[in-house]
Amino acid sequence: MNIKPISFYNNSINKVQAEISRLTLKSKWISRVRLLLFILGGAFLYNLWGHWFYLIPLLIVIAILFLFFVKYNDHTDEELQINQNLKMINENEINHLNYKYQYKYDGSEYMKSLRLESNDLDLFGPGSLFQFINRGISDQGKLSLAKSLIAEHVKEEIEERQDAIKELSSWTEWRQLFLARQMNHPLTNTSQEILINWTKKTEFIRSISVFKFLGIILPILSIGIVWLYGLSKMSDQWFTISVLFILMIQGYLAYLASKKFKILGKISSELKSLSPCLQVIESKTFTSTFLKELASTVKSPIASKSIQSLTDLLSKYDYRLNPVVFIPLNFLTWFDIQLMIRLDRWQKDFNGNINQWYHALSEFEMLSSYATLAFNNPSWVYPELSDDWYTFDAKALGHPLIHAEKIVTNDFSQISPNHLALITGSNMAGKSTFLRSIGANMILAKAGSPVCALQMNWSAGKCLTSMRISDNLQEETSTFYAELKKIKIMLDAINSGEKVILLIDEMLRGTNTEDRKMGVHGFIKQLLARKAVGIIASHDTGIYEFSNAYPDQVFAYFFDSFIEHDQLKFDYKIKSGTVSSANASYLMRKIGIDI
Repeated sequence: MNIKPISFYNNSINKVQAEISRLTLKSKWISRVRLLLFILGGAFLYNLWGHWFYLIPLLIVIAILFLFFVKYNDHTDEELQINQNLKMINENEINHLNYKYQYKYDGSEYMKSLRLESNDLDLFGPGSLFQFINRGISDQGKLSLAKSLIAEHVKEEIEERQDAIKELSSWTEWRQLFLARQMNHPLTNTSQEILINWTKKTEFIRSISVFKFLGIILPILSIGIVWLYGLSKMSDQWFTISVLFILMIQGYLAYLASKKFKILGKISSELKSLSPCLQVIESKTFTSTFLKELASTVKSPIASKSIQSLTDLLSKYDYRLNPVVFIPLNFLTWFDIQLMIRLDRWQKDFNGNINQWYHALSEFEMLSSYATLAFNNPSWVYPELSDDWYTFDAKALGHPLIHAEKIVTNDFSQISPNHLALITGSNMAGKSTFLRSIGANMILAKAGSPVCALQMNWSAGKCLTSMRISDNLQEETSTFYAELKKIKIMLDAINSGEKVILLIDEMLRGTNTEDRKMGVHGFIKQLLARKAVGIIASHDTGIYEFSNAYPDQVFAYFFDSFIEHDQLKFDYKIKSGTVSSANASYLMRKIGIDI
């Protein structure tokens, strides 16, 4: 039996909270061990100063143990942070189930960057489809989701995406871990660009063989000097001179190292997110074609292993932030030169495709957003795709952004390549919401997502809309002309033979009654002549004459209102036929206008 989303999220919160408590206690004990080692090292220095034969080996052992527990503590803190992120993810999903998602990024910027003609279907912005669906963390993942909402796919592509989303929707814990891995340091377009540009550079150490040789000889020299001094085989003067000379050379090498690591240092935190995310993908075996193809781009070569080795180098470079550890470590091992040699070797041997890796991550984030939508709405259905043009047959279709407790659903069907539905009805009766319900679910269907319906059979096509029209002061465009531009786009698409579905609400509202009537009626005639498919909503009951003149092509529907206890009521249900009541005069009288 499938567990309800709310129960799953509550159980997950309890589980990760227990893990958080365990890891918090573990982190405290590791910190105490590190403190004990530090105190022990100080005690050895104080009591064994001058006894170098014993002191140096003891300090080396303590330093190794200290570094081990530093790394162990870092790993523990990382796991602790991931569990805290998982807790936050599950808490956010509970809020989302209650339609409290307005705090999330709404994607408004994509209206401009993706050159969207209109936002009739509330794709972006506050309370939009994007804001409702988005679970992306990275810049790339959010952009991938935004593009999926406006992309056009053929039937085979949509079915592949459906299979991928179905598969991911059953792996909620995997999806959450995938996202939690980068929540603290989300991947950005900047980090991707920096990493790609850096890997293309060919400025390796010119005399790398010489540096390799020095990387072996110089540590032996440093340890030998200290050992000789400890055995009283070297005077204080020569020991001091030797140490100063070594530190001077190491200062120059530190300068070279800082130049090499500076660029990557800007993105080191994001690289720490990149490798675990790639590893999560590599560790999973996928069955759907779409997911297998995506995963293959990071599994060969193994992307996480490559990035992790680079991240380890950057982490080791950060040892200099702890002078108590770094100064003796660098003095004895010439740590900077070892890191430079390893960094150049990594850069020279790298043969992966970073663009493909970031693309795979962004696509998994996008698909995970839809998979979470599917998991949270188990009553929604994946639409069946028809080979015929045109089919739209939906049962209990509703708007995906309306709360489940308030939603009113409708059955609606258009099965013909030459079918116009004309809808009239009372003000506020539900015409506009119905059009947006159809459009929003078509958008979801094209992306491979489940839709807000109990059943839907649909022919994939391009959805063109004319619903919200406004002036554009920057372009000096009037409301009327702005709508004409949309209508021209529709006519051009129809005339060129594109498979389009038209959704039009209150056409030509920006002109006078007579011109509006002539324009609407003329447009409908053109649509009929071109055998177009669409739904037109209007207050003009005169358009019903087309359903009488073209009974096989034009079908009349309406939304009604009624008065109950002196209150205007709506049932928001679409009905076949012509409207028999209006509410405008009633509303005008209610506010005091004498009619």
